[in-house]
Amino acid sequence: MLSRPPTAVSLRRLGPTARAVWFDPTKWSNGVPASSKDGYINNGVTANISSTGAATCNLTLGYNAVDSGTLSVNGGSLAVTNEVEVGAYGKGKLSITNGATVTAGLLTIAALHGNSDSVGTVTVDGATFTINTRADVGGDNGTPGGIGLLNITNGGSVTASNLHVYTSGTLTGNGTVSTTNGTTVDGTLSPNWTLTISGDLTFANIAATMQCSVTPANLGSVDAEVSGQRRSTGACR
Repeated sequence: MLSRPPTAVSLRRLGPTARAVWFDPTKWSNGVPASSKDGYINNGVTANISSTGAATCNLTLGYNAVDSGTLSVNGGSLAVTNEVEVGAYGKGKLSITNGATVTAGLLTIAALHGNSDSVGTVTVDGATFTINTRADVGGDNGTPGGIGLLNITNGGSVTASNLHVYTSGTLTGNGTVSTTNGTTVDGTLSPNWTLTISGDLTFANIAATMQCSVTPANLGSVDAEVSGQRRSTGACR
């Protein structure tokens, strides 16, 4: 969970449906974020990255309970030195699409436990998200959090040292998750067709859910394809 450092900049309030180009310094409180400068999107605005070279030290979408923020990386690139936090006390959305690449040191989606306003969604659609250390969905560093969703579709891929889907978190889609230290699911694993998990998959002590919803229009294979070991240390529904 991040606190605001003195070098942080926030996207200016532009109206409830406004969209802003990331690289436009007039849209930020003190210039464009950089590898040594944090970026906050908290006022209902959507920031857009459609070219390469975007960077920030830490990125927070939806810091306070009344805040919401969205970032769309569409065909461009973003390098985050440390943490991407999508939904802290508030609501955040991160969309990575159309061949875009995002790298980060750490990912937390909906970090705060017991806070109904902590909601985060990350979508990786035909794009790549590389996290150097852990990725937490619906929690933060071993502590359950808010409502988190990680959706990987259309050949999208997420790579991390380890991925933890907490009780209120969901991992879904038909892309690929690659980890060196495994994926742990306390919450919901919901493939849409085949979700490939490269590395070990553990359903932990808390009752986890393997949810496969098949409709008449989608009667093919719906499963999680695991290249490592699959373990269940508790009840799995």
